Amino acid sequence: MIDALRRSLLSMTVICILTLNSCGGGGGGGLDSVTPGWVTIDAANAVSTVCNDTTLTGKAFISSTSSSCCSGTAEHLTGVTVTWHNETGDQSGSTYQHVNLVGTFGISAFGDHTWIATVPLVMGANTIAITAQEPGGLTATKRVTIVKNGNSYSVSGRLSNQADFGLGYLEAGMSVTLSGNTTRTSVVNSVVNAGVFGMTCVPPGTYRLTPSPNPFSYPFVPAYIDIEVVNADINNLYMVATTYEVSGKITYANNGSPAASTSLGISSAGSALYTTSDYNGNFKFTVPNGNYSIQPFDMLFQPGMFNPPYQDITVAGGNVSNVNFTR
Repeated sequence: MIDALRRSLLSMTVICILTLNSCGGGGGGGLDSVTPGWVTIDAANAVSTVCNDTTLTGKAFISSTSSSCCSGTAEHLTGVTVTWHNETGDQSGSTYQHVNLVGTFGISAFGDHTWIATVPLVMGANTIAITAQEPGGLTATKRVTIVKNGNSYSVSGRLSNQADFGLGYLEAGMSVTLSGNTTRTSVVNSVVNAGVFGMTCVPPGTYRLTPSPNPFSYPFVPAYIDIEVVNADINNLYMVATTYEVSGKITYANNGSPAASTSLGISSAGSALYTTSDYNGNFKFTVPNGNYSIQPFDMLFQPGMFNPPYQDITVAGGNVSNVNFTR
């Protein structure tokens, strides 16, 4: 029985070696290596736009002579460099390339070799060439035309509380919406540059900027901002909400050491925000006045592993601290 199993595995390994390129050296061309050089461009989201740039995606071949396995950049792995050139605006640049390694029994082969590029546009019809090339000289080029038929600008600003603490998506579940001649929505930055938002591709017109519905109805002042985009970007739009800090610490009951990376939720009236404790076991939420319940949880632990299992608090014009738990 064991010998039969060994013979079966050996047979499967031989088949894999014959059908897939092995891992190592410069000849691992993978599934695409048997075909000549080629490159494709996926259908563009829009062939006519007012935006100042366009994002294109597609696939490209993998070199049969210059590819390498099994680590490094996509350019190194595939042996192919994919670039873009806006022939109308005479601008060029590199794409971001990605390749998947797939395999069985320790034998690796290449999956799809994909690329993505953000290409600046000039007014009028833009002919954009995507070129895939290997060091041996094998080259493929594909072109697409994108028409820029109008001007557009950017709108940006920041959401914060009265202490200038940025209120982003992770901190407060925040996004903002610009509505008017067109509609744009931006998820607000978190952690680094917390509270900063920005929207591009905004054509001239009259708009209203509004914080989108969020878990705890943060009371922003002003509640909205009306703007008129004419012929320039609009920046430095600020909105401030009065909020307070809810903080605490999670430790291990057996030795008092900090319980890092523990998940917590703060909820009120069916809405919730989530965070994790930091390296020292500390956590923090920033919320407006109201009644809340804070509950730690961990998918690896059974219910009841935290003491207390939750805590109810009231935020009324001030910070709430020492909301502590053990596990």
